[in-house]
Amino acid sequence: MALRLTPSLIAFFRILRWQNLIMVAGCLLVFHLVLRSFEHPDHTLLLDGYPFLAFVLTALCITASGYLINDHFDRRTDAINRPGRHLDYQRIAPLSAMILFTLTSLAGLLLAIWVAWELGQWQWLPLYPLITGSLVIYSVYLKGAGWWGNLWVALLSASLHWVLILADLTWLSALQPADWQRLISIFAGFSVLAFLISLFREIVKDMEDLEGDLLTKWHTGVVRHGLEAARLRATIIGVFAVGMMGLAIIWMPFGGLSQGCLLLATVLLIRMIWLLQSAQGQEAFHQVSRGAKWVLLIGLLAVLSL
Repeated sequence: MALRLTPSLIAFFRILRWQNLIMVAGCLLVFHLVLRSFEHPDHTLLLDGYPFLAFVLTALCITASGYLINDHFDRRTDAINRPGRHLDYQRIAPLSAMILFTLTSLAGLLLAIWVAWELGQWQWLPLYPLITGSLVIYSVYLKGAGWWGNLWVALLSASLHWVLILADLTWLSALQPADWQRLISIFAGFSVLAFLISLFREIVKDMEDLEGDLLTKWHTGVVRHGLEAARLRATIIGVFAVGMMGLAIIWMPFGGLSQGCLLLATVLLIRMIWLLQSAQGQEAFHQVSRGAKWVLLIGLLAVLSL
């Protein structure tokens, strides 16, 4: 029998931000391919095949549960800032939302347990409740703790792909020094970009949500320090990211396609910084935020084309 897309089911998929989930899966796949490019006949990846697929699904469960719990505590704010999302959430009762959060979190935990059992890597299993718990803490507290919430989200975005390395530390330790240096430079370079762009974007999103956060008393950094202070902070972070990408284009031994992607990302980020200077109102800030997401996606394409 065909699946009927009811309004509640459509609302559920919208709340999960399926585009972002695809980007998370794409990021993990790209860096999995990077690791596989360093494989040696005598040293193959443990986190491959079905365990890798289960790991990706685990990451998607964590991300989806984070969206569910965040939107649950953001109902009043979204009613002001994002009426469309609030309408989606009205189709799902608060109790149902918490049940969905619990089921999604449990599904991710079961997958994480299976991966740990399959690989014999139980020492990393506590990361699952720690990360999931941190998303709850963010939704309840850190989001309204000044700039700390922005910083925490940026750190999570910058560290996602590093988890792929944990299961294969023994294999990686057998790499030649030159290969090890190149591998770490790829992972670290994208981490720097992901951290800066995510931090830039989180501040801009708080600027976009200023009206609702003020009325519902979410003490974000923008609420505490004002719109212009946030604009200056985001601009400095964006300029620093432009500088880092510019240095990478000049000095790093990339191929032509990777350099082209980085150049495109740099030009786009400069454009977003320029737009930010005169941005007023939700739509203008949303345009800048959306452009920053594209910068990160193009950066991921640069990694893929190495």
